[in-house]
Parts: sequence; structure tokens; C-alpha cells
Amino acid sequence: MKPFFLMLMITLAGQTLLLGQSNQKIEEDLKTTYEKILNLQFNKLESDTAFIYYDSVTHFGVVFMDKLLHYTSTNPATLTWHFDSLQQYMNIVTSGDRKFRIYSWDTWTGGTMHFFDNVYQYNAFGKIKSMTSGQDGENDPKSTFYKIFQVKTPKNTIYIAAYNAVYSGRDKAGGVKLFTIEKGGLNDTVKLFRTGSGLRNMIHYNFDMVSREEGVIIPEVKWEAATKTLLIPLIDDRNKPTGRYLHYRFDGTVFRRMK
Repeated sequence: MKPFFLMLMITLAGQTLLLGQSNQKIEEDLKTTYEKILNLQFNKLESDTAFIYYDSVTHFGVVFMDKLLHYTSTNPATLTWHFDSLQQYMNIVTSGDRKFRIYSWDTWTGGTMHFFDNVYQYNAFGKIKSMTSGQDGENDPKSTFYKIFQVKTPKNTIYIAAYNAVYSGRDKAGGVKLFTIEKGGLNDTVKLFRTGSGLRNMIHYNFDMVSREEGVIIPEVKWEAATKTLLIPLIDDRNKPTGRYLHYRFDGTVFRRMK
């Protein structure tokens, strides 16, 4: 083997190794930071006041958010890094084309109502960016995302993110939210669900989650790629999952509910 090509292979191998080590260090740092929140949550002392606990958890929550935003916006390889050890604590879901990812975690600032935070990471024409999901208000619990479906159009790719929310021990919610990557940024308000009241960005449903002993399974959104049809769990008037689904099919422009 010629010296030049040997040196090139050694250099590329070294860069790959350094990249892996860098991502591994990022993962370890994020895991260690989040575990500080968990230690506060699961090792409360009886002498601790609610104020001290909340203040500490909020502090480390801000630190974790800042670190995640920094790493995901400055290290492009994080978009496809597996983060195995971190996924035991949070949901990390990635689109099939590996251009869009959502990080969701419990902030542990609530009680029976769980408050989640999210970071969106995406590839905008070769540039990796990240942003928070924002907050509608101080008491907005947000959601945890568990799956990303996608449908490609001539104009762009539509990402369909399925989520769950926890309002109490029994009161839950679920739904889907749409995203597109356009004009160098992430559009998280794109309205493509055709409903009786107009176009919507989200379809949301509430349901009553009774105990596991009663054999009830948390309803989840499904996607039929062959027909480009989204299956939304149907909830009855008592807020109970029926086991049936509403069908929304993409017609090339919007999602329309099928009769």
C-alpha cells in the first residue's frame, strides 16, 4: 500500500475514533447531569422542604436543557448518535430519513401531573440545528413524543410526531403534531389536518387511563405507510379508549378524515 493512502486511512480512522469518543463524552455528561435530577426526585429527605426540592430540580433542569441545546446544535453527529444510556431516562425518537429528532424528558417538577420538556433537532439543508419546543404558559405540562412518522411530498417531507401527556394518575392525553423543515428552519406550526373547524397543526385527545389490572392498554397512534393513512385512537363519551381508530389520509396536500 502506498504511503499516501496508508496515511489517509490512518487519518480517517483517527477522526472516526475521536468523533465516537466525543459523542460518548457528550452522552456521559448529559446522563450525569440528568441523574442529578433523578437523585433529587428519588432520594428526598424528610427534612427537605418542597421549596428547596423544586428550586434544586429546576436548577439542574435548566443546566440539562442548556447542555442538550449546546451539544445538539454544535455537534452534527449527535443527530444520529444512539445515546443508549440516556434513553433509559428519556424518549429520543428519530425520523426514518434521520433528519429530524425529538428529545423528551420528565422535568420532575410536577406531582401526579408530569411536566415534560422537549428539544427538536433537525438537518436544514446540511446544517444541524436545535430548538426548544417553547412553552404556552407556566402550567403547560407539554408532552413526551414516542414516534415519528413521515410522508414525502414534491415540496418537502412532513414529519408526524406522536405524543402522550400525563395530567394525573388516571387522566392522560395523546395526539400527533406536524413538522416540516423549510426555509432553513423547522416549522412546528404547519397546519395540514383538515377538520370541521379548519386546518390544524395537531390532533389531540384526552382519555381516562384505568388501572392495569383492568386490562386497559394506553392507546397509540398508528401509521399505514402504503396508504399514507394516520390512525388516531377513538375515545368514547366517557373518555375511554374504544380500541377503534379515526382514519386521516394524506391526499397529497392535506390530511383528510375518511368516512
